[in-house]
Amino acid sequence: MNKPLSWDKLLLFHRNSYIGNIGRSAFIKNKYTIFKHLLNKRLGISNTEYIKNTILKSNDQYILTNNDFPYDLDNCVAHLILWINSYNKNNDWITSSVELNNLNYFQEIVKRELIQKYKHTKLNNKSIKYIYFENSEKNRSIPGIRHIHIFVLK
Repeated sequence: MNKPLSWDKLLLFHRNSYIGNIGRSAFIKNKYTIFKHLLNKRLGISNTEYIKNTILKSNDQYILTNNDFPYDLDNCVAHLILWINSYNKNNDWITSSVELNNLNYFQEIVKRELIQKYKHTKLNNKSIKYIYFENSEKNRSIPGIRHIHIFVLK
């Protein structure tokens, strides 16, 4: 069994396109497999379609959520996802923007979303320590929907 990934190891991936496989704990991996199976068998949809129909139904360009199926991380690290909503007709420019190919483009967006999320918590009074990256296409469990993994030191 692998050890949970530490904050120090995560720092190596900050603002890079991650090409490895971090992985989930056996419990989370099983939970995710069951979730995808139920989506397919009961609703006849993929996890990509589920995200489009739930999270991306808003008009917001960026939606920050907790990751329901987080990577295997130390307990001091929270795993969030920043979804990029390119399915709203008003946001068509998002997927074609040249800046989106550069993860540095998201620095201010990530910071703004995290400040909003944590403004009423203990993290509000101190500088929020975070890193983010995007998986390479071959490692994406939700293909076709642009999303960035964000990790916050609790």
